[in-house]
Amino acid sequence: MPSGAPEGERARLVPPAQLRLLAALAALAAAVLLAAGWSTERGLREREVVQLASALERHAGLIRARIEGGGLAPAREAALQTIAIESSGTSGARVTVVAPDGRVLADSDVAASELAHLENHAARPEVAAALGSGRTGRAIRKSATVGRRFLYVAVPVAGGRVVRVAEDLSHVDAEVAALRAQLLRAGLVALVATLPLGFLLVRRSLRPLREIAEVVGSIAEGELDRRLPRGAPDEFGRIAAAVNAMAGQLQARLRELTEDKERLQAVLSGMVEGVLVVDADQRVVLANPRMRELFAFRGTAVGRPTWEVVRRAEVQQAIADAASKEEPIVVDVSTEAPEPRSLQLHAVRFPSSGPLLGVVAVVHDVTEIRRLERMRRDFVANVSHELKTPLTAIRGFAETLRSTDVPEAQKNAYLDVILRHTERLQDLIDDILVLSRVEGRQQPFTPTDVDVARVASALLRDV
Repeated sequence: MPSGAPEGERARLVPPAQLRLLAALAALAAAVLLAAGWSTERGLREREVVQLASALERHAGLIRARIEGGGLAPAREAALQTIAIESSGTSGARVTVVAPDGRVLADSDVAASELAHLENHAARPEVAAALGSGRTGRAIRKSATVGRRFLYVAVPVAGGRVVRVAEDLSHVDAEVAALRAQLLRAGLVALVATLPLGFLLVRRSLRPLREIAEVVGSIAEGELDRRLPRGAPDEFGRIAAAVNAMAGQLQARLRELTEDKERLQAVLSGMVEGVLVVDADQRVVLANPRMRELFAFRGTAVGRPTWEVVRRAEVQQAIADAASKEEPIVVDVSTEAPEPRSLQLHAVRFPSSGPLLGVVAVVHDVTEIRRLERMRRDFVANVSHELKTPLTAIRGFAETLRSTDVPEAQKNAYLDVILRHTERLQDLIDDILVLSRVEGRQQPFTPTDVDVARVASALLRDV
């Protein structure tokens, strides 16, 4: 990528996960190289020490044969210094002859005059092994006499003495150090050479993860139509199949939820009743358009307290009562604006038992029902009054005719009144039947002209 590329694009070339995995592989390779180097170095050191010990043991055997072959008695121990120096000169090793009590009788690296000042060697491990068991003793330690690390091999000699041959291990340490340097250089070269290959392998291995992360991120942002390509039947392939199946299920469920929401919205929008849903804190969760129309509130109702949306004390009380009781609450509410209405509110909590989640209130507009009820009451009262007048007249004239002797001319007049009121009753009953059929939409309502003066004169005449 050009040097002027944005930092984000350059960072995406080597994502942090890839760098961490590459660093882990490099650390693992370094650890393997270090372990292999340490094992190789240790094996080389042990092999060199074993070979050197075998050579020193053979050299000590030659010195022992020389001492025993010369028949050196303890009285002639002074000649041992010469043998030690000569034997050391031929091999380069330090040769020491120790008495049975641990005194140093001869030492190729110490002058004869200084032998008496040397520390007693009876406690030295290799000397103690040779003196105690009569077998060859070995030990590696830093010499207290000359201050360097030595390999000591001690063999018993006739007369209870011990010949100890020591070789400085500096050349072994030098060989090990040289091998260590070679291994370090080889390891560095191998590590540097494998880093590009490791980078390519890591990048190729993480490519499915990057694709999965990208597609999952797109799905999380709502792009449910994104899918992962079907790969090999390995772990990444199974993950891709699972992600694709999850995206398909989410898409189907989202479609179902959207359809359900649209259906619910259509039902709520088409309802002639107002619906109000509040949560346990009495904040509005849902309010349909009819509810807005009935209580004339504006703006967004969802999330607001109920008392801000519907400012009616009886509504607040009904919702509070429904939240605290299991049975439905029914109250009548009257509104004046924007027009007088008679409303009936049914409120019930949900669920009906257990922890309260909210309250559902359904408001019915019963204005027309109340008006019809008033009209029916008024009609019944009017009909009762209209029926009472002719019935009273008929009864009065009938009782008069029955209880007194009425002249024939007046009797006919009374009978005429009774007949007229009977006809009036018949007309009233016919009118009631017509009104019933008109109200039931079984007969068309046809208005006609009425002579009010004639009707009034007839009524006054019958009174």
